Amino acid sequence: MKKILCRYFFFISSFVFFISSNNVYSSHSMGVDFYYTCMGGNTYEFTLAFYRDCAGVSAPGSINIFISSSCASNTSISLAQQGPPVELTNFCIGNPNSTCNGGSDPGVEQYIYSATYTLPANCPDWTFSFTECCRNALITNLQNPDNEDMYIEATLNNVTGACNSSPQFTELPVPFLCDGQAFCYNHGATDADGDSIVYSLTNPLTGGGSNISHTSGYSSPYPIITNSGSVNFDPNTGQMCFTPNGVQVCVVTILVEEYRNGVLIGTTMRDLQVIVMDCTNDPPPVLVSVPCGASYITLDILDPILCSSIASDGSDFILTGPGGPFTITSAVGQNCGTSTSQIFIYVSPNIIMNSNYTLTITIGSDGNTLINPCGQEIPDPTTLSFVAQRKDSHSNCFFGHFMAVEYWSNYSQYFC
Repeated sequence: MKKILCRYFFFISSFVFFISSNNVYSSHSMGVDFYYTCMGGNTYEFTLAFYRDCAGVSAPGSINIFISSSCASNTSISLAQQGPPVELTNFCIGNPNSTCNGGSDPGVEQYIYSATYTLPANCPDWTFSFTECCRNALITNLQNPDNEDMYIEATLNNVTGACNSSPQFTELPVPFLCDGQAFCYNHGATDADGDSIVYSLTNPLTGGGSNISHTSGYSSPYPIITNSGSVNFDPNTGQMCFTPNGVQVCVVTILVEEYRNGVLIGTTMRDLQVIVMDCTNDPPPVLVSVPCGASYITLDILDPILCSSIASDGSDFILTGPGGPFTITSAVGQNCGTSTSQIFIYVSPNIIMNSNYTLTITIGSDGNTLINPCGQEIPDPTTLSFVAQRKDSHSNCFFGHFMAVEYWSNYSQYFC
């Protein structure tokens, strides 16, 4: 089952404008995923996903992994970059205001490196490792982080000669969280061979595979300070839930162990820097217009949604408030080709001025809520509140003083 965090901005309006005032945290290495795939015999493809903070230095054009065991001489191989980087800042689409594009909003890019190599022997203790200098000096949960490397490794026991591929993380990491906002995330590791996998929170490592000491109050099972004083972590699913308490920059390291017939045959790791930000400086309520007569609502969504996910009968939406009950008669995506960022929602009877309303996004007659081009579905239910107000004493048209709602949620089906 897949879970991931998504960030949506909603505006109920006829006009859209958005200002970000989040702080930028400068670093280079935001995180690493590492896995291997058996290509047949002892030939393996090694793949490393490197997550770069766009405010830091450039990512390398290639990276090296070190290979060691008790059965053969140590060696290293070079992994070449595969294609251009992909920006993950807004999870589905590039953010034109991010540091990846010359802006000031936090920006993260994913780089993929890979190469094939044939292991010279069958051995119970193959270790494949990657080291990158250096960790971010702003990290709060590790001691002297800028003096430590980022180290990650995968292991393999192929002594029987059986082909084995390591577990792979199917969900992209989530680098930005909001202080005081509940968060759940599933790392979504899968195993192509059907082996049993077990998750654990483990200690971040530095060069040579040595543990890095945590600062006071933090530990491997408690890498982020939370409201409850713990991180709810399920070793069977990899699901982790918590509400962060305070602005902090933390390294979270996940170990995935792979068992076949009760025997440990491989491991892999994910090392991720997580930034907990103060989101109280998000955009304030926005003054927006509602058409005269208020017979429809305009819903603007920063991230586009698929036109095919909009139920034309309007059943994706429920409106409640004074003058109701309301009937949503239809919903129309504007300039709909494949996707749209604006939906007209037609209601009956009309909205009453100076009144509070709630618009709920729910599962419609088409069997889903709204879905973006990455296949991410807005949670059911998602609620948005607004107040309809007069523009001025000489106008019969209404303005809506609507909240710009930033919605964070975990999903059961997610990601590009």
